[in-house]
Amino acid sequence: MVTKILIIFSLCLLGVLSQNSYVASNIQWSNNGLTATVNYPGNPAQPVVANLLLNVTFETPQRIRFKLTDSTTARWEVPDIVIPPSAPVTIKQAQYTVKVNSSPFGLTITRNSNGQVIFNLDPTQVFQYNNQDIILLNNLNYATNFYGIGERVTNFPILPGVYTIFSRDAAGPYDDGQPPGSNMYSNQPFYLALDSEGNSHGGFFLNSNAMDVFITSTSIKFRTVGGVIDFFVFVGPDPEDVITQYHQLVGNPVLIPYWGLGWNHCRWGYNNLTALQWAYNGYISNNIPIDIMWTDIDYMIGYQDFTLDPTRYPYDEFQDFIDTLHEAGRRFVPITDAAIAQTNYFAYNTGLTQNVYIGSANHPGALVGQVWPGNAVYIDWFHPNATGYWHSMMSQLRQVMEFDGFWCDMNEPSNFCNGECGYPEHYNNLPYTPGQTDLNTKTIDLAGTHYGGLIEYNVHSLYGMHMAINSASFFTDVLNTRPFVITRSSFAGLGRSASKWLGDNFSQFNWMAYSIPGVFNFNMFGIPLIGADICGFNDDTTPELCSRWFQLGTLYPFARQHNTKEAISQEPWMMGPTLLETATWAIRVRYSLINYYYYLMFSVSLNGGVVFKPAFFEYPGDANLQDVHSSDNFMVGSALIVHPVLTQGATNVTAYFPSDLWYNWYNGLPISLPYNRTIVLNAPLRGLVNIHMRGGYIIPRADDHPTAMTIQELRYSTITLVVALDAEGVASGGLALDDGLSVNTISSGNYTLMTYMYKQVSSKQGILSFTSSNHKYTKAAGEYPGVSNVVIYGCQSQISAVTVNGVSVMDNQQFDGTGNVCSAEIVGVHPDDITQLNFSF
Repeated sequence: MVTKILIIFSLCLLGVLSQNSYVASNIQWSNNGLTATVNYPGNPAQPVVANLLLNVTFETPQRIRFKLTDSTTARWEVPDIVIPPSAPVTIKQAQYTVKVNSSPFGLTITRNSNGQVIFNLDPTQVFQYNNQDIILLNNLNYATNFYGIGERVTNFPILPGVYTIFSRDAAGPYDDGQPPGSNMYSNQPFYLALDSEGNSHGGFFLNSNAMDVFITSTSIKFRTVGGVIDFFVFVGPDPEDVITQYHQLVGNPVLIPYWGLGWNHCRWGYNNLTALQWAYNGYISNNIPIDIMWTDIDYMIGYQDFTLDPTRYPYDEFQDFIDTLHEAGRRFVPITDAAIAQTNYFAYNTGLTQNVYIGSANHPGALVGQVWPGNAVYIDWFHPNATGYWHSMMSQLRQVMEFDGFWCDMNEPSNFCNGECGYPEHYNNLPYTPGQTDLNTKTIDLAGTHYGGLIEYNVHSLYGMHMAINSASFFTDVLNTRPFVITRSSFAGLGRSASKWLGDNFSQFNWMAYSIPGVFNFNMFGIPLIGADICGFNDDTTPELCSRWFQLGTLYPFARQHNTKEAISQEPWMMGPTLLETATWAIRVRYSLINYYYYLMFSVSLNGGVVFKPAFFEYPGDANLQDVHSSDNFMVGSALIVHPVLTQGATNVTAYFPSDLWYNWYNGLPISLPYNRTIVLNAPLRGLVNIHMRGGYIIPRADDHPTAMTIQELRYSTITLVVALDAEGVASGGLALDDGLSVNTISSGNYTLMTYMYKQVSSKQGILSFTSSNHKYTKAAGEYPGVSNVVIYGCQSQISAVTVNGVSVMDNQQFDGTGNVCSAEIVGVHPDDITQLNFSF
């Protein structure tokens, strides 16, 4: 009997028992799309929305949008997220074809280049548009891997199952969709779909209400409790094509400050300034680079936002500490929580005066929840006074704490009560409940009221994004500098203003491994500055786990160590010599690559795309990379592949490589791949993570990485151009130069993009050219002093001369005939002054 009940419930959950009764009529085509009426015949009972309007728009050649809205009554629609096209494209320009089935209603979108269906609202399958239960099925009818649909700790690709999207304060657990309800902090209803031949397309459901997403091997279905159907389909056909097309819609990632790529350190539990200074001094005394020091809620008076405890963090002494950081080119970032303590102090009182709090559905005045300071109220980000209020509070905090970035936490928003403390919950008896979990769990009452007649039920998942955006605009609008804002909760489009970390993880090997898909996903979502708490936040780490996590985590775009006060100390020097050496080496490996990382970050801010990516983004036709080896390796940009150790006790790693030329990053030795392209790499605990460089690329390695203590110092370091030749003897790469701070760098064009191109013309001659696509940045004195060495991976003989216009510029050369690595020391030239170097062999 129990089995039968479960089967029936599962069928109902999947919508198998539902039918599509809608009929499309009055289909009107235009040159830029179509409209139609979509009606439910007869007189359906509530809650069916019977009269719909279909609007299909050819937004760009690679993107199509369709909306289904109530033609008689306005419904909630998410505002200010997507960037509309300057003008829709015509049918002839579109790289897709759309067809509408009239009875029953259906909608099919096909990619023109190969005739593949990339969206299919199948008229024979479920379609439902009820007031609080909308179902939209994309039935592809061919084998597909789906990626994205965040936020969760899960497999990559997503396993068949049911996945909930609704911002929620939940640190896991692992989510395999069986059952639903393991959703986490963010609301990201975007997916990438990939077939076995490497053809990709994408979909984005612009809806902020709670929803479940049903994944099978051939379909994806959305079931939401409100809003409208507003859906975008992206043609691809390559994975990165899909992502750049999506970023064109939600905005390219914000250009972060250069210093934001440095090493970050934090811990919850530095209960006074002495403890924070101890942590900082530990880095200095152990000769470990450090760029950004953070504080958790320890610094506050009673956990009240925008306060600084003068007893534990004396104002003058704390400012002296921050001045010390600044004088050394370092930065400081504090945490701020989402809720304002409901007590008699300036932040709460000012908010009352300006009426900026979410209202209660139970009584006049503000909705009351409970978090770290006790009773608390929440900002109504839709109120016209909210931004000014928030900036004023940040300004007051900065008068006693000269911070450089901002950390937004608890902004799902989190609440230690379910709903409003002391009152019955609302919306806890819905026709359908995503995740099979009360939506008020650990958050504020969904009946809470917002400015303009809005309710929390519709806007809940937007809270964290608005908190982060308003924090970011303080830096751009008030301080006139780039924002460095890290948030826990996010929604689509956050990345054009702020960044994120993966939240409260655990000190376990499997959580370390699952961080890789987490970073993949948020790169796809348009938030490339992303990372997990290195060594884990909750529970006690071990020297082995922490060492392995440093080897991996220092290559996250956002690299920060952080843990809870309940766990053991995990600063690099606190767990013995192995961790100390491994952590230091790992950070310095990152610093050697800092020019490459900044070039990648600059490029995605300019054009969209990803920085930290699954290897199938570069090799989409490789079926092994789509699934079996989808996340036991990763690529940084297009040039580097990394195979970290992800299991306890391992001293080697079985590494699968895409079909290409690969060289050891550290020494240039080529690897010889067997037929299955799988080899065993040595990976000692006290050592460096395995990184290999792809033939065809050039990376500008910072020469001073072994000694630099901040990445600011690396702006004044010479560089070695590491040239990895492909099978044709060609390689290319780039360098982005700007001041690292200005807000409007891209829009003003105040930057220089240097492009390097090497070509082996013959066995006796090679040419390395230097070109600039936007030579507008005026360097500060001593910045980027030039190329000191050129190292060539895959060369066949030693370099006999390097010349510019016939004049020798080579001082010394070396050649390793066993590994086919050659190098030349370059003297007396600067890429600003030349266009090419000529190599003789």
